[in-house]
Amino acid sequence: SLQPTEREQDHLCSICPVMNSFGHLFRFTSFGESHGPAVGVIVDGCPPGIPLSCEDIQIELDRRRPGQSSVTTPRNELDRCVIYSGLFNGLTTGTPIMIMVFNNNVRSRDYSNIVEKYRPMHADYTYDCRYGFRDYRGGGRSSARITVARVAAGAVAKKVLHMMHGINVIGHVKQVGTVVAKTFDASFIEKNEVRAADPEAAEAMKELILSMKEEMDSVGGVIECIVQNCPPGIGSPEAWKIKSELASALMGINAVQGVEYGSGFQGAAMQGSQHNDEYYIKDGKIATRTNNHGGILGGITTGEDIVVRAAFKPVSSLPRAQNTVNQSGEETVIKTFGRHEKCVLPRAVPIVEAMVAAALLDHCLIVDAYKDHVVRAKKLAPEAAAAVAAAQKKEDEEKQEQPEAAASSQPDVGPMVISIPSVHIELGHQHQPAAAGSVSAPVSTSTSLSIKASAPAWVQYGILVGVVALLGLQV
Repeated sequence: SLQPTEREQDHLCSICPVMNSFGHLFRFTSFGESHGPAVGVIVDGCPPGIPLSCEDIQIELDRRRPGQSSVTTPRNELDRCVIYSGLFNGLTTGTPIMIMVFNNNVRSRDYSNIVEKYRPMHADYTYDCRYGFRDYRGGGRSSARITVARVAAGAVAKKVLHMMHGINVIGHVKQVGTVVAKTFDASFIEKNEVRAADPEAAEAMKELILSMKEEMDSVGGVIECIVQNCPPGIGSPEAWKIKSELASALMGINAVQGVEYGSGFQGAAMQGSQHNDEYYIKDGKIATRTNNHGGILGGITTGEDIVVRAAFKPVSSLPRAQNTVNQSGEETVIKTFGRHEKCVLPRAVPIVEAMVAAALLDHCLIVDAYKDHVVRAKKLAPEAAAAVAAAQKKEDEEKQEQPEAAASSQPDVGPMVISIPSVHIELGHQHQPAAAGSVSAPVSTSTSLSIKASAPAWVQYGILVGVVALLGLQV
């Protein structure tokens, strides 16, 4: 039967919400499809008391919206947002914020000739493999249209970061094709259609993108994002390293092929003496003279600017003939018609900023929640260390004064019982004192270990080895 069991249904219900959500304390969940009625997001974990309005979010959505310039798709969506919950008197309440954007300018007929054909480098084939069913109109859920939700959530995160920590998140197009920006002027980013920070490179990038229209082709590139005024100490040393969280955030964006931070892959060609960032004191604070580490060491921020870069592949939808296969497994030819871009980079800048901001705010909140414990730990650590040292010193002195008494006073230890399902373990440890008159004779011990189990023999053996290793016994 194809019907899931009750246990399978419970398991699916427990994991399905996570598939469309991002974050831990600051979490957002997106919904909608490219050609559906609307797309939107539910933002959870936003601190209360933050001034927020549709205008705050609309500024970011306007930077992402289609039809804004000659280098973007001609699909013309106004992307006007509506906030349905989470605000009262212009302030966040700390409850979920629901933001929705309605789709108006859809043309599903453009996809009628590819219903059964798999577009090269698209998610058509993989969605069929995963779900057995898909919305072919504009890619449905796999469409970059869904990044509206990311940008809306990121707009909230950017405002909270700036208000609570003075953090600024700035993205710009670093590279289009082979054209690479050489200079950085943040004030120029929103003054050109490509959103580059280098005036000379911006013009060359624009010409390259426009030439793709004539050639019926597309081009990729790199977006760099810089986080300014980020305090040190954000992130964790293991599973929640801030670098891995940022990588996860950026790799979740459509068309992103790779992520690097700091010196990135160029650092692999450098020597340690070249790559190391030396510390010094700047305005009374610890700083580094260079920033090859990209503001992150050991998975935790250093206080220097965080610098991350995301590489985007060329747009996959091309109005030229390409070989493919259909759902029946037959080889065929496909041409993708529609209002597709030749380069996603100009509109992807606010998406990259949004995901960096969301990931960073998430971990700022985690650090804030842990801050009181850190303050107490710093205060108590010296006292605890002194107490431990005093106790150790006293114990060492007692051992030196009575070495024989210490060796002969070990009490017998009764059986130790360890309970594991289907397994019963008894461990006996008996102390045998030295023979009378033999002061130098070694103290002997005997250990017995018995296992009563209904578990298979290989399970018993594994438990036996584990217990022996855990207790440091010699067999």
